[in-house]
Amino acid sequence: MGLINKDNFETYYGYSVQDTYISLGNNEVSLRREEGNWILEAHFNLWHSKDLRIQNKRAYKGFHVRKLLTDSELSSNIFDLAYTEVKKQFTNTTDDL
Repeated sequence: MGLINKDNFETYYGYSVQDTYISLGNNEVSLRREEGNWILEAHFNLWHSKDLRIQNKRAYKGFHVRKLLTDSELSSNIFDLAYTEVKKQFTNTTDDL
């Protein structure tokens, strides 16, 4: 599961790439209780393409998402919730299942 980012992504080297790939990769998703609240955290990576992700090449960047969950969200798929949070940062994406 991943997302194809349709917006341009500016690399550290100053060039622009489109159709980058966003995925959890081999990262973990955590769900923990803190001060009476449930918190979902996940670390995502952004690669040049899905092919480079599959080849285990280095990602352009990594970033975290964090979401305070409601009681009703506790019965939801935590991966779906994490990807929904990513879509708030990257608003022009296509799901890649």
